[in-house]
Amino acid sequence: MDINPDLASEIYQKACDYLSRREHSVLELYNKLTKFFLPKKDHYQFFDEQELSAAIAQTMDKLKKLNFVSNERFTEKFIESKLNRYQGPLLIQQHLRTKGITNELWLEKWSQFEDQSADICQLALAKWLRRHQREKITNIQEKAKATRYLGSQGFYQHTIYDTLASFEE
Repeated sequence: MDINPDLASEIYQKACDYLSRREHSVLELYNKLTKFFLPKKDHYQFFDEQELSAAIAQTMDKLKKLNFVSNERFTEKFIESKLNRYQGPLLIQQHLRTKGITNELWLEKWSQFEDQSADICQLALAKWLRRHQREKITNIQEKAKATRYLGSQGFYQHTIYDTLASFEE
């Protein structure tokens, strides 16, 4: 299929615009480009959905070859970002799945950060305690609330229990 050069150029510019702000997974960028250009196909009057899909696919191939978009790099940056926000591995993995990252890639990249999980869990609990103006967990109700909070942040149960043990009186 012959792709309109104006369309290909515009898609490439928009993709570079998205990538200049932050890393994107391949699927995430593809979906953003499709969502941006599909409603405008009637406005431009010079391409149809097949041409749009082909142009986006061609642009994605070009971006991959230039190493502008990389699932590996995206996954690594995403994990770092979420750990800095005190989120655990279960929540991070769930978010990555929605962005088209495979479990194999997740496991490969998570292995670099796995040893930080307990420290991040402790920081998340310390943040929760500060928010509730506490220094230690003094009763079973507080322990239950802290457990639910850390669970909602995506930490494994064994990590939560180990962390709570260090903050109890």
